[in-house]
Amino acid sequence: MELPEILRALELAPGEQKLAALGELNSHPDPNLLAQLRDPLSKLAFGGTASKAVRFYATRALVVLGDQQDSVLAALEALFGEQVLSDHNDKMITFPWVPALGTTEGASNLDFRLRCNVSYSVVETLSRLRGSERAAAFLKKLIDDTDGTETRILYIYAMGAIGHESSRPTLEYFKEAMSGSPEGKAAAAALQRFGISSFFDLVGSPTAPSKSGCFVVTALSGGPGTAEVRVCRDFRDRVLAPSHVGRALIGYYYEVGPKLAEFFVNRPLVRSLTRRIVLRPAVWIIANCLYHREYHSR
Repeated sequence: MELPEILRALELAPGEQKLAALGELNSHPDPNLLAQLRDPLSKLAFGGTASKAVRFYATRALVVLGDQQDSVLAALEALFGEQVLSDHNDKMITFPWVPALGTTEGASNLDFRLRCNVSYSVVETLSRLRGSERAAAFLKKLIDDTDGTETRILYIYAMGAIGHESSRPTLEYFKEAMSGSPEGKAAAAALQRFGISSFFDLVGSPTAPSKSGCFVVTALSGGPGTAEVRVCRDFRDRVLAPSHVGRALIGYYYEVGPKLAEFFVNRPLVRSLTRRIVLRPAVWIIANCLYHREYHSR
């Protein structure tokens, strides 16, 4: 799209056409073109009359342009508050700037979530505020308040991409205290490439840990997207991960899990029997425990 056409779309077109134009700007950013669009982008980002999606697209375009003003982070905070990662924001819209991350275990699920969850895309946008102390502090608060393994990994990668020195102690903690876990491996990768790699480069790097981590259950059930894997991942994130003992158990599982998974993959009959006799009853018990836990917490 040429500049006059983009200007008309941003100023006069309906919301869907605005999103299409902003999506193109975010997917194939041209610094010279974005610089000429700073004023209309600012009006959309900070004006408050556009939809949340349009405001976010416009805010991200300003970040891509290199805007490091406090108003940019304030706009993100105003749009999404501190509960950035929330299932309520899932599938809100598809973000065209998310690259394909590969085919490693769990990557297809993460690809989907990054493409469709507005909150995950907010984290990626924060990660582009390289050297920003305020963005690093915001991520630190988020990482302290979350229990989910996948969400912590994304915060860790965002901290690594920002590269502010205030994030080093947090990353060092995860690297040392949780060395056998996906968070520990993510922190090691983030520290190794601190401030020199983008968020997506870290997520898609060969050193990136599996975003599933349910090695044995994945091998027994037939894939990372099965109901058994979802239940076990939920149990890990909601019951085990919040406690020190639980995290120690998770770390031990990540050490022995790959070898056990390989054992089952190479023995189809044993795998089939173990799934029927062990896995399915265990998953049924876990699912019921999670249900009663949620029911009594209301």
